[in-house]
Formats: sequence, structure tokens, C-alpha cells
Amino acid sequence: MNIHLPQNYTAIAEAYELAATHKQYIVPTSGAPIRGLIQDFIVSSVFLTSKDSFFSKEEYNQLVFSSLNEFLQDKVITKIHLERPCIFRSPNGPLWTGKQVVTTILKNLSFDEREYHESGKPKSLKMGLNLTSKARLDGSNWGALGKDEGQVVIRNNELLQGVLDKNQLGDSKFGMIHSFYELYGSERAGQLLTALGRLLVAHLQYHGFTCGLDDGLLSKESNKQRDRILKKAHKRGIQAGAEFCGIKIDYSSGKEETKDPNSDDEELIDEREEKRVMQEIKLFIQKRFVNEGLHIEKEFDTVVQSEMNEATTTVIDKCLPSGLIKSFPRNNMSAMVLTGAKGGKINRSQIACLLGQQALEGKRVPRMPNGKTLPSFSAFDPDPRSSGYISDRFITGLRPQDFYFHCMAGREGLIDTAVKTARSGYLQRCLIKQLESLVVSYDMTVRDNDGSVVQFLYGEDSIDVTEMLYLNKFDFMEQNHAALLKKYYSDNFMASLDTKTVQKVRKEQKAKKQQGDVVDDDPILSIYNPAKYLGSTSEKMYSDLKTFCKKYKKESRDPSIVKTGANRMKTSTIEKLYYLKYLKSLVAPGENVGTLAGQGIGEPSTQMTLNTFHLAGHGGANVTLGIPRLREILMTASENLKTPLMVLPLRGDKEFTDEEISNFANKFQKLQLSEVINNVKVSRDYILKGKSNVISKYEVFFEFEDLEKIKETFGVTKTDLTKVFTSKFLPLLIKNIQKQTKRGIEDTMAVKDTKSKHMKEKEQMEDEEVLEEYQDDGKKKASDN
Repeated sequence: MNIHLPQNYTAIAEAYELAATHKQYIVPTSGAPIRGLIQDFIVSSVFLTSKDSFFSKEEYNQLVFSSLNEFLQDKVITKIHLERPCIFRSPNGPLWTGKQVVTTILKNLSFDEREYHESGKPKSLKMGLNLTSKARLDGSNWGALGKDEGQVVIRNNELLQGVLDKNQLGDSKFGMIHSFYELYGSERAGQLLTALGRLLVAHLQYHGFTCGLDDGLLSKESNKQRDRILKKAHKRGIQAGAEFCGIKIDYSSGKEETKDPNSDDEELIDEREEKRVMQEIKLFIQKRFVNEGLHIEKEFDTVVQSEMNEATTTVIDKCLPSGLIKSFPRNNMSAMVLTGAKGGKINRSQIACLLGQQALEGKRVPRMPNGKTLPSFSAFDPDPRSSGYISDRFITGLRPQDFYFHCMAGREGLIDTAVKTARSGYLQRCLIKQLESLVVSYDMTVRDNDGSVVQFLYGEDSIDVTEMLYLNKFDFMEQNHAALLKKYYSDNFMASLDTKTVQKVRKEQKAKKQQGDVVDDDPILSIYNPAKYLGSTSEKMYSDLKTFCKKYKKESRDPSIVKTGANRMKTSTIEKLYYLKYLKSLVAPGENVGTLAGQGIGEPSTQMTLNTFHLAGHGGANVTLGIPRLREILMTASENLKTPLMVLPLRGDKEFTDEEISNFANKFQKLQLSEVINNVKVSRDYILKGKSNVISKYEVFFEFEDLEKIKETFGVTKTDLTKVFTSKFLPLLIKNIQKQTKRGIEDTMAVKDTKSKHMKEKEQMEDEEVLEEYQDDGKKKASDN
């Protein structure tokens, strides 16, 4: 690890104010948190805050001290304020819950010493964190008694309900750490992360955590169910392949009346029929592969793959998590996945259920020139397994062929990672080099290095991306208004602002609208500088605020709320707080927004995986994605995009079904003739003309797909098809035939010319040889004389 020692005051200030880790909690790419606790911390936190977690006085004191001791030594706090036990009398003495340990830490780090009474209670409970959030771990996993634990409730810094998992402690939006950051700032959020990290490590030393093989084992019933689904799926895959090839399957031998309940006759007959069908499919694909190449292979893959993918999903849904021998919370592998500590559903399913279809560049495993995927399979084998469908799982091991296919998929990922790093790095460099001169000026405009205005307001609303996420969280703002007012409100600051102009203009506009007069269309934000005029916000933000205020007023009149005596704020106070929050969220002048934009595209681009994505159900339609797509748009600026995209907003006054929207979108796409033709047949006849001339006559038959389906999907009628066929396709076909015929005649003439030239050369050589022989004979006779 490198240690950097700043050598001057500028560098020291930069390290304190910019490079400090707590200042980098939010990433400017999306405004989401980038810091958080991971892995062991998350698992420990879930078990610490679960309902059955209790600690004696000694354990409670030790856990709290281990987490806050560092802050005592650094004089961040001078005294640790403890909570009262939740159970005063038990065989083991007074007991504290894990939730109370977290509450103790929250209270000690959120309040200053002067905010406590001598008794140890905070002076103003309103300043504490109030949060209602959803846990990643669903409450149903805890059983009937813990069904409410999926909802995290914190009131005045007290954790009342729910377990703290990745949604609260990880790099998640609107979790406990993110909310704490929003209320108390980056430094205290960093202290909270440190304190919780020390606490959870200490707790894990008491609790322990390990995985065993039985965490990935399925019960006998689940294993039987899995085998049944996979057998059925295999037959469905073959059946789908047979339908695609137009092969009929004979199921008559498997009818109920011919079935002997004490024999396996039905299965034997099915196997024989399956072998016959597979052989026919094999011959069909082999024959079509010779004529059409990879196109037929892609279409066949799509049909079978969609059937097999459905089986994979069914197996996982049926077996996980209910089919495991051990269930959560005793199953530690499930604990890791469900809490977000490590791994996902895919990792767990590959261990316990099956690996599923192995994909290479979005397609099934490709065939070699001889039609085999591996030497151990026969050529053009239609069995899903021969094309990379793995029904085995890691816990019971893979067969050699399956292992090889899985290695192929893994290798693709490694190569893709290695190659794309350099490409995305260069892409980012190009972007930053072009954008690095863009800076926010003091008049809130974005300008380049020669002072030209690029944007009148950064992002059209002047909001800093790192401050934007909580701008429309009005409920959170209302619940924590005291802490937020303390953070944002200052008399001196308010004195420097114009607080009346914008309000006055808005009232005038409202009055004009009510009278039916024409209102100036220019947005308030474009006229009044948001850094000077309080209330100068974007139209969208203002509309959202007004909607919330109306709803809040309506709720305030609700008798049930009035009866409870809940403190309700005035809507004017909410508006004022919101305008202050908006003002404090403005981008700082001097911000290098061009460089940030370049990094904002470059950083996620390094994590893009697939270059192309194969669309299921559409033969040969590949969508260009990832790095190639970005290079196509930003670097090469190609006129003919591989995947052109158009976004069309639909009318809001009418509701549309997904099918209607899809059919409407299809009408804009380029429709190729091959997409609506089911089959093409070519027949050849020989006609004798005269005594020696033989003419070849070709007849081409085009079989279209169902015309009703074509009309429904693409909006193309039979008349449209006929018109295009006769006016465009036939002339093009005739032109190509003539071109090929002409080329054939020229090739024949060239061969004839070559032959005649060769004959002339041969005759000339023979004449020269005869002449030489004649001259040699003459010389010989002369020498003899």
C-alpha cells in the first residue's frame, strides 16, 4: 500500500477536503452511494439485529465499547451514553437486544455533547434520524413471528423494527447510512461506518459463521421433482425441434388405455419414438445446413433454447429455497445470498440445481465444420446437451463434456474482460480530452475555455448530481425537518437571498391563469438565477412539490391523524425547507463538469459485459450493445448505425396494451422478405428444343407465413406483399439471374479463348520442333560428306 505525504498547504487542503474517503461517499456518475459495508459485516449485522439476539450487561458494554473506543481516544466524543435494558429481569440478569446496540451507536454519533441533558437523554429528540425503509431480506424468511422484520423502522435514532442488511449498510440508495449522510454530513457518516464495522467484527467473533456441504443439498422430494422437470423439458425441447422441422411425433403408443401400470412399457415406447424423431431432426438440419449455413442453426437454436430456458427457471423456482435440506437462518449459504452479503440466486442455483444453458456471444455452443460441437457427440446432434445445456450441478459434479462447455463460457468472459479494459480506457480518454475545458462559471452557465456558452444552466436545472437523490423524497424531508433545518437554515444566509420576487411572480402567473389570460412561457429558472432567488426551481421539481403539499394538506384533515396528536408542519414551512435544500444542492462554480461527464460514461463502460445480445424469438437479429455501441455513437460517429434507435412518446389520453405497442413499433422496422417466408422450393425441368438443344426450366415456389399473423404483427396485407414482390423483388431477381448468366457465358468464352490459344501455342511449338529436327538432319548430312 502506498503512503502519500502532501508537501504543501494546497496539497494538504486537497487531501483533507477532496481526497478524504468520507468526502467520496457519493459517486457523481449517478448520485448513488459508492461506500458501504460488505460480506462478513452484512451477515453479522443481520444476526445481531434479529429478534432472538439478546446480550447480557457485560456483552452489551463490550460491544458498544469496541465500536466507540476509537472516538473516545480521538476526543470525538467524551462520554458513551448507554441505553436501558429491554428486559430487566431474567435468569441471566438484565438483557439488551442487538437493535439497542445499534441505537446506542446512532445516538452517540448523531448528537453533540451539548445536546444532552445531565441525565443522559438528548435535549431534542426531533433531531434524531427517522427512517422507514425496506430490507433486502424478506420478512417471510423469519417465519410467522418475524414477518414484520422486512420493514426497517427507525424513530429518533432508535431502531424499532427490521434487520440491517445490505439495503441499509451497503452501497445502497436511501438506506440507513445514506440517510445518516443526508442529515448529519459526510464526516459523521464515515464515523458511523467505522463504528459499525468494529461492532460487527466483534459480534461475529461471538456468533461465528461458516458454510457446509449440506447448505447446498436438496431434499429427496426436491431431487425427484428436479429430475421430473428436466426429463419433461428434454422431451419438450425435442418436440419443439420436431415442430420446427415439420416432423410429426407418434404418441399413440403412450395412450392411457395401452399402458400397463406394472411395467415401464410407456417409457420404452417413448424412448424409441424419441430416437426416431431425433434422427429425423438430425438429417433435416444436416440437409438444410449445407444449403443455408448458420441461418438455419440460429433459428433452430432459438426455438429449442426458449423451451429449455423455461425449464431452468421452473427448476430454480421449485427447488430454491423451499427444496433445500436446511432453510434460512440455519443455512448460511442462503444467509449470504438473501442478505446481499455475497453471491446471488444464480450462484446458489448452479451449486444446488443446475448450470443451465451455456451461452457464447449470446448463442448456444457453435458447431465445428463437421457438424459436431465436441468429438464425443455425433454430427448435428439435436440433443440440447450437445449444444451446451448442462443439467448437472456443482455439488454433485459435472460430466467431462459439460465441464468443457462451462470452461468455454468462462474463457469468453475472461477474454472479454481483458480486451474491453483497453477499449473502454481509450474511450474515456477521448471523451475527457474533448470535454475537459467545460467548467461551471459564477453566473451558473457552463462554458468552454474561450468563454463560449455550452449550457445556460448545468443540466438545465443547475443541480449537482451528488446532491439530487433526496430532492424528491418529500416524506423523508417532512419526517426529518428539524435536523434538515438545522443543517440548511442560517439567518445570515437567508438575509443574502431574495425570498420574495419568485413567490410574487408565481402568484401573478396563477392569477392570470385563473382569469384565462396568456402566461409567459419562459420558465422561472431561465429568468431568475437559482443561486440568488429563493424558490427559483425547475418546473418538474416545483410541480412535484405542489403535488406533495396538496396530498399533505389532505392527510392533515384526516380525523385519525388529528386524533393521534401527531405534529404536522405547515405547507409553507415544507416549501421553504425544500427551496433551501434545492439552493444547497446547486452545483459549485468552478466544477469541472466536462471531466465528470467523461468519467461518468467511462467508469460504467468498464463494467459492461456482453458486446452483442441475441434476441430470443427472432432469427439472426443481433443488437449492438456495450463498448461497440458506445464506440459507434461517440468515436466513429457512423452514419449507418447497426442498431438505429427511435423513442416515440405515446398519447397520454389513451391506454395501450403491450401487444398494441409492439405491433406499432414493428411497423417502423425494416421488414425483410425472409422474415415472412416460411419455405422456398426450386424445381428444375429439361426441355428438348430441336434435335440437340436442351433448355433448363426452373420453377421457384415461395410459401409465406400465415397472412393473418403477418398482418397482425407487421401491419402488412396480402396486397402489400404482392405489390412489393412484383415491383421490387422480381426485377431484382431477374437482374441477378441475368448477371449470373452473363458471367457464366463470359467464363465459358474465356475458357474457349484459353483453349484455342493453348492449341495455337502447341501447334507452333510442334512446327518449331519439326524445323529444328530438319535443320539438325541437314547439318549431320553436311558433316558426313
